[in-house]
Amino acid sequence: SLESLALQGFVLTDIIASNFFKINQLKDSLISVGLDNNNVVEFPDSFFELKQLSSATVPLNNLTSFDSRFNNLTNLTRLWLGFTHLTNQNLPNLNNLEVLNQIYLDLGSATNNFNFQDIINNWKGLVNLKSFYNTSRMLRNSQEVNDFINAFYTLCTNEAYLDTSTPVAQEDLYTNKFRGISW
Repeated sequence: SLESLALQGFVLTDIIASNFFKINQLKDSLISVGLDNNNVVEFPDSFFELKQLSSATVPLNNLTSFDSRFNNLTNLTRLWLGFTHLTNQNLPNLNNLEVLNQIYLDLGSATNNFNFQDIINNWKGLVNLKSFYNTSRMLRNSQEVNDFINAFYTLCTNEAYLDTSTPVAQEDLYTNKFRGISW
């Protein structure tokens, strides 16, 4: 009946030898997982059986790309993904994470230029998002800041309602989507 698991400084590189693949034994109770600085290079399939997870904190690992399977953890309200060696230029598709209200992306020492236009299509499902955190390692110069702001602004203006009192807005389950977001 373990609800919260925090591991820091373990070596989970080999998912078999470390027994990381057995994490699904907690799938009925685990709601919070923290895997800070554990040399994770990939997540086992069993990790994505943790359908009860509301918080996943996985910074400072050796991941090289976003794992699209996070999109299947639909109960997440808080997601912190941190990378030390990110090589993929695509931002994750998080459209299934309708209850997510906090996201923190730490792109580590990534040297790639990210396509911030991915935000417009890949994040429109984040209808309860209230906080977006990043570090200077994600937006490293004024051009990247401008590109991010333009894409995020386009997402919000395309998906939100200018007037939430209209009949169309009132019929939407998420009338206030993309309002009150801080970053």
